[in-house]
Amino acid sequence: MHVTSADSQLRWKLSGEDVTVALRKRMSDWLFALQADMGNYSFNADRRIDVAGAVFSTNQQDIKTRTYGVGVNTAYNMDHWKLSAGLRYNNVSQDAF
Repeated sequence: MHVTSADSQLRWKLSGEDVTVALRKRMSDWLFALQADMGNYSFNADRRIDVAGAVFSTNQQDIKTRTYGVGVNTAYNMDHWKLSAGLRYNNVSQDAF
């Protein structure tokens, strides 16, 4: 990907894996759901920023990012309405910026 504006440029390459598991159980008018996911990514970034003629450049190789998250949801069917509530937690850890 290449992003360019009037005074900045960013080039990056991303690779990695992501796994998600979802469980759902319906009981009468109720639905219960649980999700869990995790990912591991590596990317390279080249930045060039031009501020009033002063040029700043950075190059970062093999930046590691790890993520995981869990979520729970419940829903209840009421004729023409559906009442739904959920909670989600995500954790992101990155070794550079």
